[in-house]
Amino acid sequence: MKGERRSMHPSDVRLANVLKIIAELRESQGSTHADVARAIGLSVPAVHRLMSELVEEGLVEERDAHDAPTVGRPATSYRFRGETAMLAGVDIGNGTTRIVLTDLDITERASLSLRTDELGPNLPQVVANSIQQLGRQHGDLPLVAVGIGVPAAVDPSTGILHHLPVLREYEGLHLADEVGKFLGCPIAVQQDDHYSALAESSALGSRPGVRSLLVLEIGWGIGVGACMNGQPVAGRHGSFGRIAGWPVSVFNDCLPGGTLGEVLTTAGLLKQYEKRGGHFPIRDGLGLVEAARGGEREAMDVLTWAGEEIAQTILRLSLLCDPEGVVFGGGMSQAFDLFVDTFVATLPEDFVPVPSVLRDRAVVVGAVLEANRYVEQWLRGRLSRA
Repeated sequence: MKGERRSMHPSDVRLANVLKIIAELRESQGSTHADVARAIGLSVPAVHRLMSELVEEGLVEERDAHDAPTVGRPATSYRFRGETAMLAGVDIGNGTTRIVLTDLDITERASLSLRTDELGPNLPQVVANSIQQLGRQHGDLPLVAVGIGVPAAVDPSTGILHHLPVLREYEGLHLADEVGKFLGCPIAVQQDDHYSALAESSALGSRPGVRSLLVLEIGWGIGVGACMNGQPVAGRHGSFGRIAGWPVSVFNDCLPGGTLGEVLTTAGLLKQYEKRGGHFPIRDGLGLVEAARGGEREAMDVLTWAGEEIAQTILRLSLLCDPEGVVFGGGMSQAFDLFVDTFVATLPEDFVPVPSVLRDRAVVVGAVLEANRYVEQWLRGRLSRA
C-alpha cells in the first residue's frame, strides 16, 4: 500500500549491527566487546555473538589484550582485518601518473609511477592493467574500489571528461566506465585538485579535521581544490578550481604570458628564468628551487616574483571562499621556505597557508580515500551472502 512503512527484517537489523561493529573497529583500530558495546549501544552478549561471526568470516581477528587488569583474566581485544581486500588510487598527472594500492586500513602495499606521455592510446586499459599487476604481486586480493584523479573537469551528471590540458584525445571519455570494464568494481573519477582537498583535510593531511579547506596546487599544472565538511566541492560541471585562465596580478617584462597557467606553472617559471638570462640547464621546479637556494640571481628573482603572485592568488581565493584553512601544495610547495616571508607580509593571518605534508602525493591519497567510501557497500554485499 502506498505510504506503508517497510518493517525491518531481523536479518536487516543483524547486518546493520554488524556494520556498526566493523565501523567502530576500523575507527578504533582495536577494541574489546565492552568497548564496542558501549560505543554502538548494543549489549555485550550481542556484540560477543556478532564478533564471533565476524572472526569466522575472516574480517575480524583477536589481538593482544590491552589495558589488562592486574587481577583476573585480561579482556580480549579485536581488530578489523584491513588486509582482507584492497583499494586503489590513481593520479593521472600532467607529467607523472601515480598508482597506489592500499589495504582497507589505508596502509600502502604497493605503488607504481609512469610517465603520463607514455601511457599511449589505451589509457583505461593501461591503468587497469597496472592496478591488476600490483594486485597480483600482493596476493591478488579482492579490489573494492578505485579512485582516479585527472587533470580535467569531470561532469558530475555524466562522468564525461572535459578540458584536458594533456591527453586531449580522451576529451569526452567516460573514464570510470572504461576502466570499470577491466576491473569490475566501482570506479570514482574526479578532477585531481578535488582529491587534494579531500586528502589534506583528512587525518593523513596538513589540516586534519578542518570543516572548510582551500588547497592551491602548483606544479606542471595549476588548480584549486576545496573541501566543505569532508566533501570536495566540484561545481555544476565538475570544474571548480580551474584557475589557469585567471589573469596575472604581479607583472614584469619577463613573463611569458598573461594568465596563471602560462606563467605560474613549472613551464612558465622556467621560461621566465630563461628570459631573465638564467644560464643553468634547469629542467624542472626542483632545479629552479635549488638554484635559488644556491644564490643564483635569476632563479631568486623568478621565485621572488612567484611568491608575490602566489600570495595575491591566495588572497583572491580566500576572500571568495572564506576557508577555515589554506594549504599550499603541488611540486612548488617544496619552495615554501622561500615564499613564507612574503606570505606572512602580504596575507591576513587567517589566510597564510601551511605547506602540504603530502606534496605531490595529495591527489593519489585523496583518490584512495574516495575509494574507501565504497568499503561499507562491499562489506554489505559480502556479509549479505554469508
